[in-house]
Amino acid sequence: MKSFDLYDLLNNTSTAIVQARQARDMSQRDLADEANISYPHMSDIENDKVEMGLDIFKRIATVLEMANRPE
Repeated sequence: MKSFDLYDLLNNTSTAIVQARQARDMSQRDLADEANISYPHMSDIENDKVEMGLDIFKRIATVLEMANRPE
């Protein structure tokens, strides 16, 4: 059984966001708009220039999960 590595998860969060966004053919601006985050802040999150709070993480995760759900 593979052990859970919280440090690895935290260090790869921005990469996971970028990959999930690109898999859904979304731009940074689209994701920022849908998650109610400013575009510059979204860019900073994806480029590891800022740390995001749990609230913002949850908004981003919600948008990315909902992107593939049927209407």
